[in-house]
Amino acid sequence: MTKKNACNQPPKSATKKEPLDASTREALENRIKELEAENEKLTIQKMFWEQLRSLEREETMNKRRGSSPNSENNSN
Repeated sequence: MTKKNACNQPPKSATKKEPLDASTREALENRIKELEAENEKLTIQKMFWEQLRSLEREETMNKRRGSSPNSENNSN
């Protein structure tokens, strides 16, 4: 078995079909909710930074063309 295949195999303990007790299930559900909320925040942050970089690139291109509409504001 290659390393890649080994990573895709579930742990042997995970292959058992034993039901989770209520407290374990609740803890896992809460952790999933926390991770989903964190993921949403990170996604929003990523979109923000991507948009900021895009605006910076656009501003740089406008300055190179000499047609920056904010050129008066940048002189302060």
